[in-house]
Amino acid sequence: MKINGYSLIRQASAGGVATAARSNVRRSCKAPALSRGSAKGRFNVGKVVRIRAAIADGVFKVDAGKVADALIELAKDRIQKRK
Repeated sequence: MKINGYSLIRQASAGGVATAARSNVRRSCKAPALSRGSAKGRFNVGKVVRIRAAIADGVFKVDAGKVADALIELAKDRIQKRK
């Protein structure tokens, strides 16, 4: 199988379940900066833990309105950057 030009090879066990995968992955020139993190890339660890627990407990609720608003703003920003 190929995804974005990268080959993924799956090997199935006797039961037909994929047990290993191999891919050809290249690191972007931005990878070192992303690995180090930046002020822009900081996040609230406590919030992540709370959200992860809510998802695991099946009580996490998604506010579709907030998601839609954020997507609209992202689209507007990208359109403005193209001009």
